[in-house]
Amino acid sequence: LHERIIIALAGLFLGVYVGAEVSLGTFLYTYAVKRELSEETAYVLSSVFWGTIAAGRLLAVPISVRVKPQIMLFINVIGCIVSSTMLLAFDTYFTQLEGVTPQTQTLITLWVGVPLYGLFMASCFPTVFTLAEQMMEVSGKAASFFVVGSSLGEMAIPAIMSLLFESPLGFTSLVLVVFVCSLLLLGVWVGLMILNRYLRDRGL
Repeated sequence: LHERIIIALAGLFLGVYVGAEVSLGTFLYTYAVKRELSEETAYVLSSVFWGTIAAGRLLAVPISVRVKPQIMLFINVIGCIVSSTMLLAFDTYFTQLEGVTPQTQTLITLWVGVPLYGLFMASCFPTVFTLAEQMMEVSGKAASFFVVGSSLGEMAIPAIMSLLFESPLGFTSLVLVVFVCSLLLLGVWVGLMILNRYLRDRGL
């Protein structure tokens, strides 16, 4: 029972994580253009997003030696929530700052929020594997479930995003879905920590 729950929650975490990552990376260019930024700026923003993910994974190597995986994962999730909250709160659909043009507001928000989101989400995937290995013996079968979970999220969440683009929110649904995914990641992390301790203490 213990291993099944850990596998299920870790697979769910990876599915939500990969889905959010792929959605933002795929639709960021379109979102920026729809917010009246130039195509060149939109291209650069997309490149910066993937670049910060690469940089974050590189930085995570020395950090992971000194920080426990559960703490590292928690910091990553909180960072994702903070950055996605900023992207959502300052989206011009909801908030328009006085004396600032919509294009300038979008530009500043994206240049701060997108790199931060990429940096914090960068090491989530390997950290989940490391954390799972501390909680149980990760067999080939368990690892395959993790990969299946991430693949399902990669397919499902961008597909949902495409449907939401046709809703009244339009392309603002991108930052809304990224924000909701970040909250879901926190919920799964909490569930993983609580259930792991509960089941382990009772020998289940």
